[in-house]
Amino acid sequence: MHFDLVSLVKDDDFCVLDVEGDGEREQHPVEVSILKYRRGTAVEEFHWLINPERPISKFVQSIHGITDDMVINAPTFAEIEAEIAAHLDGASVAAHNIKDDMRMLSAVMLEAPLLPARMIDTYRLSRNTVKEISKHNLDSLTQALGIEVPAKRPFPVHTAYPFRGVARHSSGVDTYLAGEALKQMVNRIDPSPKQVKHVSQSVLFQMNPRQVQAIRDEIEARDASRVAPGMAARV
Repeated sequence: MHFDLVSLVKDDDFCVLDVEGDGEREQHPVEVSILKYRRGTAVEEFHWLINPERPISKFVQSIHGITDDMVINAPTFAEIEAEIAAHLDGASVAAHNIKDDMRMLSAVMLEAPLLPARMIDTYRLSRNTVKEISKHNLDSLTQALGIEVPAKRPFPVHTAYPFRGVARHSSGVDTYLAGEALKQMVNRIDPSPKQVKHVSQSVLFQMNPRQVQAIRDEIEARDASRVAPGMAARV
């Protein structure tokens, strides 16, 4: 059965992911939000600040506003990895440039790209459906669609950290913007079955079998290295 993006967004459950990084060459997450949607309505957000166990670059601090002091007492990724994995496992996950978010998660959780049932890129959908703009970053897209972030969220936000309000490049804001943009963009898709099928397939972020196998091999090697000293690994 072919994947139908329109039916997913309007009639099913999905979540929107955003990850903010520490600005190093191989970025580690410092903030993650997962906004859950049910039948086209945002119902709850899960939010974490994360201690990357190294300094956050001054440049990215000026973009997303997260400082070393803000995460000094936050958990490391290893301490919350199971929580995040549980939300992504088997889910339909959307993000704006989802490849970048998955790359950051993969730096600390190899399994990340293998967990979702499917990964949807709202950047690709924007290029398909919002023809009136030349740049398809989240700012340009949401401005074109007239989307604004409410100062008070109309859904619960599960977090142990201070509310980050409407600050652009905070993960909670970016998940809301991407999710609401996704809702509007599916209404622009030509309803003919052929076009729905074409657009639905074109927005999926998929790894080729070689990439998937490389991740599985890396996971296997990691797990083998964790065998306790003096204990033979099972063959």
